[in-house]
Amino acid sequence: MRRFRVALFILLALPIVFLAAINASAATEKGYLSGPGASYTFVVNAGSVSYVEVDFSWPKGAADFWVKVVGQDGRTVLGNFDLDNGEIIQLSGGGTFYLTVYSNRGAGNWSASYALSGGGGSGPSGSCNVYSNSANGYLVGPGDSCNWSIYTNSNYLEVPFSYPAGSVDFWVEIIGQDGRTVLGNFDLDNGSVIQLSGGGTFYLTIYSNRGAGNWNCSW
Repeated sequence: MRRFRVALFILLALPIVFLAAINASAATEKGYLSGPGASYTFVVNAGSVSYVEVDFSWPKGAADFWVKVVGQDGRTVLGNFDLDNGEIIQLSGGGTFYLTVYSNRGAGNWSASYALSGGGGSGPSGSCNVYSNSANGYLVGPGDSCNWSIYTNSNYLEVPFSYPAGSVDFWVEIIGQDGRTVLGNFDLDNGSVIQLSGGGTFYLTIYSNRGAGNWNCSW
């Protein structure tokens, strides 16, 4: 397979779990906080959807979990919100939101679920599935995309992609956790294996410029 190298050097690396799917009807985040100070960050890419509700579940009473929400411009949308005061967080205005759930007290499993609407139309919807070391899905056509993140403490990590090369035109974009573009608008026909260098968190988006089909990658 052809390889394309990208580098990112990050001073602060936070463990991140991410799942966001444009044009997918629903998505769920899950994680475990080991105790006070432990946190996870995930991304909700609402796109042009003007209103999204994120419903949290956690061990109420046994733990004190809080949430912080930052917008794509880096500004705090919701700061240090105690989930005991409301388990449903509303995101409005569309765009990208970075949500961090963290423990002030106690440990336990948590989950967050939300639904995205395509904003009209009855066409087919794509899919976006993210697991601990792989991701896959189906892009329905031009403009459809899937977003996720990869956290690694290794100096380099290879991410091989599989897709119906030749019959479609799938591209990838990668953003660092500092919001800077690491790899922008890269045609997978020019390299089906991407190498992430320097460690830290990388936000990946795969999207279709032409055609529809299944894709998958692993790391």
